[in-house]
Amino acid sequence: MNKLLGFFSGTVKILNSISKKSTLLDVGCGGGLFLLHLNNVFPQIKMLGMDISAAAINDANQSLQCWQAKNPDICVSFQLQEQSQLNCYQNSFDIILSTLVCHHLTNDELVIFLQQAYLAAGTAVIINDLHRHRLAYWLYGLVSPLLFRNRLITHDGLISIRRGFTRVEWQRLLQQAGIKNYQLKWCFPFRWKLILWK
Repeated sequence: MNKLLGFFSGTVKILNSISKKSTLLDVGCGGGLFLLHLNNVFPQIKMLGMDISAAAINDANQSLQCWQAKNPDICVSFQLQEQSQLNCYQNSFDIILSTLVCHHLTNDELVIFLQQAYLAAGTAVIINDLHRHRLAYWLYGLVSPLLFRNRLITHDGLISIRRGFTRVEWQRLLQQAGIKNYQLKWCFPFRWKLILWK
């Protein structure tokens, strides 16, 4: 899904402009495949994936073991996020990455996350998420059953779109978080690329 929507290629494009000796934290890494594929492109970047789901981290570590069999020097690790809030020291990582996570948070939780991620990042926070739009909802409902046999994917995808963001909402949330140095770009198809620059 990340490749289909362009989240992966968009993230690669941003990281191409950043030092290859950076450190990166992926918040809400899920099963870890996004990060493992990303490390294929940027093997010098040390990457850590965190998720509040123990099952997701177990899946990620199993995938990592398979990848390590082919590449023992891979610079990726995964860790369970013990609490919902991101408690990292200032400038703990060069890059904080969050893909399809923000729409799962309440507005208050998201404002706190933006502040904590901005504090923890030394260079930038990269956020990939969905644009809430009627056309996106209608198109996904039409196309998803043709692409995926699992009805749950369609159901969850439609819920995610309903929880997505408009430009005005992002601007209001960033204002509440006290963050002024950012770039918010709409990308096809119906997704947001938000970069918080330090």
